[in-house]
Amino acid sequence: MLRLDWGSVRSFLLHSFPPAVCSFIFVPQALGPRAVLLVVCDVSLLFRRRALPFEAYPASCLPSHMSLVILVVRYLTDVMVSLKPNATEGDGLVEGTSARDAGLSPTSCQKIGKPYNDGKEGALERNVGLADAIGMILGCIIGSGIFVSPAGVQAQAGSLGVSLIIWAVAGLFVIAGSFVYIELGLLLRESGGDYAYIIYAFGDFVGFLRLWIEAVVVRPCTCTIVAITFAVYCISPFVDENDDTAVLQVVVAACMIIFQTALNSLSIRTSLALNNICTVAKLGALVGLIGAGVYALAAGIPHAYDSFQEPFADTNTNPGSIAMGFYSALFAYQGWNYLNFIVEEVKNPVFTLPVAVIVSSVAIIIVYVLCNVAYYTGLRPAEMLTVKATAIEFANRVTGWKGAGIFMCVMVAISCFGSGNGVIYTSSRLFYVGARNEHFPKFLIMTNPTFRTPIPSVIATGVLSLAYLALSDNAITLINYIAISYWLAIAFATASLFYYRLKIPREEYPFRTFLPVAIFFFVGCCILVLFPFYSNWKEALIGLGIMSTGIPVYALFVKWRPAVFDKASDAITRIVQIVFLVSEPVDPSKKNDDHEMEEKADVTQQDLKASALSPSTENDDAKE
Repeated sequence: MLRLDWGSVRSFLLHSFPPAVCSFIFVPQALGPRAVLLVVCDVSLLFRRRALPFEAYPASCLPSHMSLVILVVRYLTDVMVSLKPNATEGDGLVEGTSARDAGLSPTSCQKIGKPYNDGKEGALERNVGLADAIGMILGCIIGSGIFVSPAGVQAQAGSLGVSLIIWAVAGLFVIAGSFVYIELGLLLRESGGDYAYIIYAFGDFVGFLRLWIEAVVVRPCTCTIVAITFAVYCISPFVDENDDTAVLQVVVAACMIIFQTALNSLSIRTSLALNNICTVAKLGALVGLIGAGVYALAAGIPHAYDSFQEPFADTNTNPGSIAMGFYSALFAYQGWNYLNFIVEEVKNPVFTLPVAVIVSSVAIIIVYVLCNVAYYTGLRPAEMLTVKATAIEFANRVTGWKGAGIFMCVMVAISCFGSGNGVIYTSSRLFYVGARNEHFPKFLIMTNPTFRTPIPSVIATGVLSLAYLALSDNAITLINYIAISYWLAIAFATASLFYYRLKIPREEYPFRTFLPVAIFFFVGCCILVLFPFYSNWKEALIGLGIMSTGIPVYALFVKWRPAVFDKASDAITRIVQIVFLVSEPVDPSKKNDDHEMEEKADVTQQDLKASALSPSTENDDAKE
């Protein structure tokens, strides 16, 4: 077998590849040049894991593919590779390597429960209490869908009974996912949601793809769609159905996005208060709809019981249609994991995160199911498929009040306004965390020390949302194309839970999900990822193609990172700092160390000046 000189191989790799690649070539004599290049280029380049953001046992933090390399080397060569159980930073596992070179987590990493922001001057504050957290989740979940078009599930189910079952089962599935995200959120306690969980388990490449598609496409498109819906229901009471209001809709939608961008840039607490007000209003509207349904049944309004006579009549027995209905119901629950994107700003997360997520999930299931039951008291299943706005038509029929439709238009507009505010708030933290991980330009991590808000990240979210207004007709189509990315990312995040279970001691977990629940949710996510290929494989492939646009961006601006890019980024950063008065969060301890060094340097410089100005002792002695 061909033997390699480790010194020459290491020298060649250090001059030919980035350090991240070289860190995985830690065996002096291994499998030959071809195998070395394959391992380096095909495995490490894309799937190198980051050090976990907490102190872990070095021997247990060896990445899985590194363990496989060790086994292969031991089998094919006479080189004995062994791990030191108490390896620390700088200790050699093999001659010429260190714990960091071998992919171990450095012991200098922060412990569990100590996020990046804590203790840093100018960092984001923990403003989100329990009520704010519940309001954020409910506000992001409840948009316009439950008011306007809940008939998507009915169209696929065919019957009232199956439709309600699908709504309930989808809610239970979301609760299972909520338990998974509670464990992940309390374990890492880093904002960014599934992006943060993926990057530490699967590496920069997979994490960046998730960040790219979510921050640059999904969230801004969602904000644009919500803003357009807000505009439609704001102006609909004042115009006729035949009037051309396209330009007016864009103007109103743009005003909403600009206002919310400014609000989230200037005051987080005001933004949270506005979100809570909108959440209370939309919950009040839904409770009012449920109350109207109860009144219709109790008062014996004609035809109120018609839909319940044969609840399973006309049931669609096609499994594909039932699955599509389940998919539609899950889309209505989207937003259940948004609190994980701002977990660093949550007060007492060990208590707040699980309570807020569970309370919100249970509440939204009850409200959604009862609201759909109420709709059937005023509308038959077949009629729900034909009306344009379910809640408005239901209110007009049950109350008989002419102003009921206008009132519901206002409620839908308020619901959209609150939902859009929550989307901008949580989406901006993706840019913030991405910049912190050097996946986005540095200026996006900067905050204003007065307002304690990430102004550049908020503005980036708002600008992209405004840009998608030019594609408002195609924004919904674009969202449909990349819907596969949503469940694909959640599947990866759930898979990371199993990875962390293997690598992290049990006592480090503030909260642990019942393992069968996590397995059930992971299998369900995999089915949801594969299902679009069955229902519409062309759209699924287009979605994967859109996701793959992040590959050249990652290769050029993250992995290669030319000097021109860094110079341009530094220039933009200086401009942003001057315009918005922002700065990067600073660790006070490091700041004090720097201050002490500056003081010592000043003292030394003063001593040198004093010695230079005063005559030397030797000269004085010579004169005497």
